[in-house]
Amino acid sequence: MPLTCLGLASLATLLDAPGARGLPGLAGLILAVIWALSSAVGLVALAAGRGPADGEAAYRTWCRQVEETVPPGSTVVLDLVPTPYFGLRGDRGLQLRLFRLAGFEMDPAREGRAMDQIDYVVLGRGRGSRALADSVATRGVWVADVGEARGGPYFARIYRLRTGAEMASGR
Repeated sequence: MPLTCLGLASLATLLDAPGARGLPGLAGLILAVIWALSSAVGLVALAAGRGPADGEAAYRTWCRQVEETVPPGSTVVLDLVPTPYFGLRGDRGLQLRLFRLAGFEMDPAREGRAMDQIDYVVLGRGRGSRALADSVATRGVWVADVGEARGGPYFARIYRLRTGAEMASGR
């Protein structure tokens, strides 16, 4: 807001100029005041939309549901947006991992060793990254869907990754 005030003050100095410079300055000042007022009204409207049942409460509830679906002490990979990472309470001892962004390649052997240490994968509506989707397709067992799959702002699909021993025994 202070920068807006400085800009308005600068435009107001143009009003004192004689001749044609005064009219554009006045027009600019009027437009700047309209812009500043509309911005202030927009901020007030955004703040008024927050209440006990706002998006933050829904986000925290969804995060709690995701956290309670995964057993305590598990190693979990999060590959979804929005991510529940910021809303987890942290009292269940989960080891959280955020999956690498697309475009950052990793040695496949190293990635495979990293995936062997993962107990659960949390995905969103999309498939997630290709390497993670492949691991879920070959080793994943669906656990639960948390949130609204259609149209809701928060959705997570949780999978448990089978261990090598479970895969060898056919479980």
